[in-house]
Amino acid sequence: MTASMKIEGDTDLLKAFNDIGKKAAKAVIRKAIHKQASESVKQIRQRAPVHDEDALKTKGRITKKGTLKKAIKAKRRKPRGDIYQSNVIVEHGNSVKNDAYYWHMVEYGTVNMPAKPFIRPVENEKRTTAEPEVQEAIRSGVEDKMQQAID
Repeated sequence: MTASMKIEGDTDLLKAFNDIGKKAAKAVIRKAIHKQASESVKQIRQRAPVHDEDALKTKGRITKKGTLKKAIKAKRRKPRGDIYQSNVIVEHGNSVKNDAYYWHMVEYGTVNMPAKPFIRPVENEKRTTAEPEVQEAIRSGVEDKMQQAID
């Protein structure tokens, strides 16, 4: 899931960034973006299906109940210039604890199994709500930093 936004035009917010300092402003932005990704993870986990059996064996691999939900995570990415990212990922592969190698088959379906989308509905919902929520989180974070500077 990828989304982007640009903070422009809000002169009060841009002035506040200058007032609190560059390092504090970056911390506020990173925190707001990661919070949004973490909320997406919670919603995706709620929608992720869980198979009925305690352990399911497919292609020689044993998958425990709840593996897919546990494999969904928010991961901060290293900032590139003024671009900050937190990605929602589904861990898979032999080196991870919760190997949800099958997540795409559940999300998109196969010829033998209908799709059970759990990521796309949240992604579609977040396309409209994420930007105002992040901007509000940034505003409140800037206000908190300014209040800390006053105290």
